[in-house]
Amino acid sequence: NGEWPPYLSENLKNGGYVSDIIFQAYKKENIDVKWVFLPWNRALERSKGGKYQGTVMWGYDEERAKSFLYTDPILNLETAFFIKKDSDFSWNSVEDLKGKKFGGEIGYIYGLEDAEKAGDIIIDRASKPDNNYRNLLRGKIDALLEVTQVGIAAIRRLGHDGKIVAYVKKLKSEPHSIIISKNIPNSLYLQQAFNKG
Repeated sequence: NGEWPPYLSENLKNGGYVSDIIFQAYKKENIDVKWVFLPWNRALERSKGGKYQGTVMWGYDEERAKSFLYTDPILNLETAFFIKKDSDFSWNSVEDLKGKKFGGEIGYIYGLEDAEKAGDIIIDRASKPDNNYRNLLRGKIDALLEVTQVGIAAIRRLGHDGKIVAYVKKLKSEPHSIIISKNIPNSLYLQQAFNKG
């Protein structure tokens, strides 16, 4: 697991409610789950190499699918633009985002990568997501990209209620799954066990 309150956290009861959903599904199939909390990229790389059997809450990506099996989705998550409450930020299409600078997180795929590669937008990717909220309030970015519930939890935790809000039109909605390393001998069994449980 990575730290992703309110879904996953070493500091939440049962590791967060998504961790508990996974634990209970595998328990029904008589499989014990042990959680290790790591930075997201480290969890991905160590699971890819087979040190860990898998990692949780990943959206589908063709490149990742070369190394991992995806379980049935656990949750469908919306990604939102978070803006300063008094911002005039508005968008209806990617074209409206040209020239904007966004805060994001290292290793995340937002669906704006083509615009980013073309130089139409900038995504300043932080290793610590909390930095994005400070950068937004300081005017260093136009908006930050975050899963809606994660952003709302961070705003409360950081004391930014009433200062930062989620923009009404969401960027995307995407199913998230457990990804299980193809480099372990029982990967198909673990995928099927979760799907059944």
